[in-house]
Amino acid sequence: MWTAFLDALREIFPLNESDRFVNSEERWEAALKSLKHIKVDNANLAQFRKDWMSFLIKTEWEVGDIPAQKRKDFLKELASMFTASGNANKVTNGNRLFQKDLDAALHADPEYQREATLKSLRAHVQGVLHKWELTNHILAQRTGEKRSIASSAAPAADKSKKSRTEARDTS
Repeated sequence: MWTAFLDALREIFPLNESDRFVNSEERWEAALKSLKHIKVDNANLAQFRKDWMSFLIKTEWEVGDIPAQKRKDFLKELASMFTASGNANKVTNGNRLFQKDLDAALHADPEYQREATLKSLRAHVQGVLHKWELTNHILAQRTGEKRSIASSAAPAADKSKKSRTEARDTS
């Protein structure tokens, strides 16, 4: 009952005037189209997290819940967005491997298979992201690379150069 009332209010009084009298189904369709070039860059997972997760949370806040009659279709489209035919980045290693890991996580969750929700999809994407970030961290430790925790994108340290402190200590 309250969801329908809130959806009606969002339709009449949207945050963006151009969305006035546009129903939530049309607004979700437009949001999905805007994600069609999403790219998973293993060297900058923080940017991907921002692009993907923030977008979903913001869209859900501004548009409201995915309409019940389209929930299954929209979630299926969101879950396969990384290698969708319309995504120009579908052939990149990041997108293909991320899609593979996400598909495995979704198929391993019987609750998601029974009734998928945006919240559970976000949780699975977060889980795969966490796994990738952890892998990057372990790899950086083993190879001696210094990487930023936030982005995993800092360049490797040049071991041939000494810091000023080290140079003073040896002189």
